[in-house]
Amino acid sequence: MAWLKGTNNVIRLDQQKTRSQVQVPVLAMAQEILDRYQEGPRSRALPVISRTKSAEAIKEILQLAGIDAPFVRVRYKGTKKHEEVMPEWQAVATHTARHTFGTLMARMGIDAFTLRNFMGHTDMKSTMVYIHLEAHHGEQSMVEGFNRLAARTEAQGQERTQERTDAPADE
Repeated sequence: MAWLKGTNNVIRLDQQKTRSQVQVPVLAMAQEILDRYQEGPRSRALPVISRTKSAEAIKEILQLAGIDAPFVRVRYKGTKKHEEVMPEWQAVATHTARHTFGTLMARMGIDAFTLRNFMGHTDMKSTMVYIHLEAHHGEQSMVEGFNRLAARTEAQGQERTQERTDAPADE
């Protein structure tokens, strides 16, 4: 993984699964963190830690943040259903971040095609697994879209009225 400095800050990485290159924009706050590691090996933007250590650190941060609502983990052994209740922080894994990213980007209005490219997927079906939206979000998006369309249509109507008013009268 490598990063570029400048006005078009991006992280470029090669996806192992799809063997495709992905470019993701870097926010200023993240760029500041990356800049701290400029002196390190050029093949990696950040120090590499094991998945186990990453998972432990994430759980610790979430526990300290009070992310402890009850979470029900459901697993099946054959046809038998097993439920285990635990605090939310305990159920989180490093892969949870991909689901959070997909959901947050979709809520922010990033279209699924762009999100698919950011996530390094080759097909839309894979991307849709990572987008978790509540039913009311779709309704809200639709209402907001209609409101934007209505505002645009009204503005265009006002422009046409103004053009007619400003046009010279025929003699």
